[in-house]
Amino acid sequence: MWSTLLWDHDGVLVDTEALYYRATREVLAGVGVDLSPDQYRQLFLIDGKGAFHLAAARGLSAHEIDALRATRNDRYAELLAAGDLLIPGALALLQRLRPHFRMAIVTSSRRAHFDVIHRSSGLPAQFELILAREDYVHAKPEPEPYLLALARLGGELCVQVLVEH
Repeated sequence: MWSTLLWDHDGVLVDTEALYYRATREVLAGVGVDLSPDQYRQLFLIDGKGAFHLAAARGLSAHEIDALRATRNDRYAELLAAGDLLIPGALALLQRLRPHFRMAIVTSSRRAHFDVIHRSSGLPAQFELILAREDYVHAKPEPEPYLLALARLGGELCVQVLVEH
């Protein structure tokens, strides 16, 4: 029987993807890159490589691209702060599961963005552990963040991935 549940965050507990796309699109548009929803989906969600190489192809330096990323991150934080992003029913489900399971969030989100989203959501209180992007070296889909969460919780490795398409 399972004793520990590891949760993804963005797209599972909170609806943030459209805001991340918007912030990225806005910043890249400022340097002449038109990022379509299909390109975003392919580059970020399928390939996992982002889109700032499109700015590099337009001649921007590594320093300029770092500045673009920082601007995107700031804009994303602004967008996150503007509203309630919890997926309907997520908090109620977690409250029902909490007495029965040890639970952790394993997210690729930056800690600062996570904190902005959850200033008043009540969601973090449902978890024993929250690992954000700064807490590990190799990002998902690499197993490191999940293995780290299990190690910190003392859980056993039994993997079942539930994906709804």
